[in-house]
Amino acid sequence: MKKTAKITALFLSLALLITGNASLFSFALEGVELPFVELHEVPDRISREDLNAIPVATADMTEDQLRQICVDFMRMQQSFTWTSDRDLDYMCPAAGNADENGLLHCLKEEIYGGFPYGSGGLTLYNALEYYDPETGFLDAYETLSQASSGPSLALTNNCGTAVMWALGRICTSVSSFNGTVTMTQKNGFLPIGPYTYDASLERFDVSDSARTKIICNNNGEQTMFESYAQMKKADGMVVYTQSAGGHTRLVSENAVVVRKSNGSIDGAKSYVKAIEQYSTRYDRTSGGETVHQHGQIDKTYTFSELYKSGYLPFTIAELNGTQPVEKASVKLSNTGTGLAFSTLRNASLSSNYYISKVILTVTGADGTVKERIFKDISIVSAYNRNKEPYKLTNLIPSTMKLSGSVKLEVVVGSGETITAYEGDTCYNASGSFFASHNFKDSVVPASCAGGGYTLHTCTRCGESYKDQETPAGPHAWGEVAYTWSEDFATCTATRTCATDPAHVETETANASAQVKQNASCTVPEITTYTAAFTNTAFTTQTKDVETASAPGHDWGEITYTWSDDFATCTATRSCAKDLTHVETETVNASSDEANGKITYTAVFENEAFATQTKVADAPQSFLWGDANGDGMISSKDIVRLKNYLANYNAETGTSTVTLGPK
Repeated sequence: MKKTAKITALFLSLALLITGNASLFSFALEGVELPFVELHEVPDRISREDLNAIPVATADMTEDQLRQICVDFMRMQQSFTWTSDRDLDYMCPAAGNADENGLLHCLKEEIYGGFPYGSGGLTLYNALEYYDPETGFLDAYETLSQASSGPSLALTNNCGTAVMWALGRICTSVSSFNGTVTMTQKNGFLPIGPYTYDASLERFDVSDSARTKIICNNNGEQTMFESYAQMKKADGMVVYTQSAGGHTRLVSENAVVVRKSNGSIDGAKSYVKAIEQYSTRYDRTSGGETVHQHGQIDKTYTFSELYKSGYLPFTIAELNGTQPVEKASVKLSNTGTGLAFSTLRNASLSSNYYISKVILTVTGADGTVKERIFKDISIVSAYNRNKEPYKLTNLIPSTMKLSGSVKLEVVVGSGETITAYEGDTCYNASGSFFASHNFKDSVVPASCAGGGYTLHTCTRCGESYKDQETPAGPHAWGEVAYTWSEDFATCTATRTCATDPAHVETETANASAQVKQNASCTVPEITTYTAAFTNTAFTTQTKDVETASAPGHDWGEITYTWSDDFATCTATRSCAKDLTHVETETVNASSDEANGKITYTAVFENEAFATQTKVADAPQSFLWGDANGDGMISSKDIVRLKNYLANYNAETGTSTVTLGPK
């Protein structure tokens, strides 16, 4: 996952919660340009669904179920992993990993487990606001930048606040909590086992530096061992001194007890496991990645180690059966259903559980979120420490004047989100408030341009919403126009709605080509292009296109033929490419006689045929019976005919005697 880092670097100074005083913060801003960062694959990511899978405690649950809820929450709180796209520096002088200036560094691209050590006093309900469960990216800049509005907004934790959020899943019995050194009997924390608790040694009562170790020494080793032996999961152990503040742990498994032959407890072999927030980090491996862990998870401690350090075991009333688990509730000081923001702002919240977050959401009449503001609340804030009401002046700006549905939600330590208020607000343009909207209805009929609906508009503030929606009506399509591309490779069909010309349907189809007519001497090549459309409203289109011209004939030599009497002449020519292609023309010949000769002339219409002429002897006039050709019929003609026959040669068909004129 990549995040672009073009940000303002933010250095946060956190005062450690040692004395129980309110946290102090100081900031230094410096604009820097950070490069693109490729973040590691973050293991052990959590989501809101994972958190919600931890059940909400109820009065009918068994003791073991209640204890498991606390342990599961503590484990998730300490083991979830995250990374950032920038270096973060926390002021933590007591941290074992702090530098010479008391800064605890969280470096970009590195993977961290649990909350950084500090006095912020926040928990998972707060962290998930800035956390991406898909990547494990924690937008720490968002959390730190919010700190300018109050000391409770730094996303850090310490040993005492971590344990208290875990116990806070079921706890309403602790009267006051202000850090580790206030985990005392007078504040509602109960001792475990037979040891004698000396109330005079509580944190604010004496100045002796030994504190809890004095109680351990006064009770003796075996008495404390017997007390440790009664610890169960979700119980706690605390140590505090005047000089070093204190430390607390949450037991994650029931104590394991090993006794000697004489019945006494072997402190070196008996142990408990605990989950704790540390000021010193250690490295662990998860999913092939190195995780810099803020604290320990299921670390083993022997009874001897606990006694030597001066740890006292404690529990709460909900775990030892002296007080039932209460159902979480939230009370708003001002009541009503149509409250102005000014009225809400002057109200306050209270809950029997610790408050982790307060959220105000304003939703428009159309369902869109107009505004969502929230405040993260530390478990050591005055509201939680002394169970004081939370004033909504800390949440709602004095200038807020939005129309819409208002929802005020409170995230409490039990893990529940409780709605403290729901109601409508209505502000006109001049900022005047009305307790309710005044909606005027108008019906918009359906058309091809869109569906129909009923529009409800407030005459006061202009808020509107739709309902009774109907689907859009049909189009009034005009005729389909088909346009071929210049190369006939595609055809585009278009139709336009007569109701709304902006509604246009168009489709371009690729055309197939098929030769319909091959080219010959006098015929061009014809190709048929066919375009078929997907839209059934468009019909298949065809286009016949001349794709090659006719090449023309290759005529051979012309032959001319006269009739026997020269009355007509016929011209003929044939194509060399196709002998079936023949051109012929027969014309009547004109004649002209002169000097015993007759000239015949044939003129053709086809310009390809040349005018033809033919010359022949003119025929002479002849009298039947005039054998000697003198123009008369007489005995002389008989003599000439006899001579002709006498000299006739049958083989040659000729005679030496001629008939007719000489």
